[in-house]
Amino acid sequence: MYDHIIGEMARAATKGLREAKLPQDDVDICDVVRAALREYWTSRIADVWVFSDVREEAEQLGYTLDKEQCCEILQNVFNAVDASRGISWDVIDCAIMDFCCDRRIPPNNSPDQNDEIPTATPAEEPH
Repeated sequence: MYDHIIGEMARAATKGLREAKLPQDDVDICDVVRAALREYWTSRIADVWVFSDVREEAEQLGYTLDKEQCCEILQNVFNAVDASRGISWDVIDCAIMDFCCDRRIPPNNSPDQNDEIPTATPAEEPH
C-alpha cells in the first residue's frame, strides 16, 4: 500500500473521529490511525484507482466528465472486474467508452447534433 494512500485514509479517519467529538488527549489521533492502518496493510495489497485517473484518461480519449461520472465509471469497473485480468488502463478506457456510448456523451471534438456535418464532394467523372 502506498504511503500517500495510507495518509489519505488516516486523514479521513481522523476527520471522522474529530467530528464524533471524542475526548481529546495529548496523542495525535492522525498518527495513531496512520500507524494502525500501516500495520493493517502490511499483510495486504491493493491497487488504488481514483476518479482523477478516470478524468485524465477520459480527457485523453476526448471526453469531459465530472467527478460523479468518473466515480460511477470506477464503480462499474469494480463491479465487473475480472480477477484474472485485473484493472488496467485498457479496462479503464473500455469502461469510459461504454459509459459515454450508453449515455450518448459525444467526444469534445465531435460536431453538435445541430451542426452540419460536411459531406465529401464526389470526384468529377472523366468524360
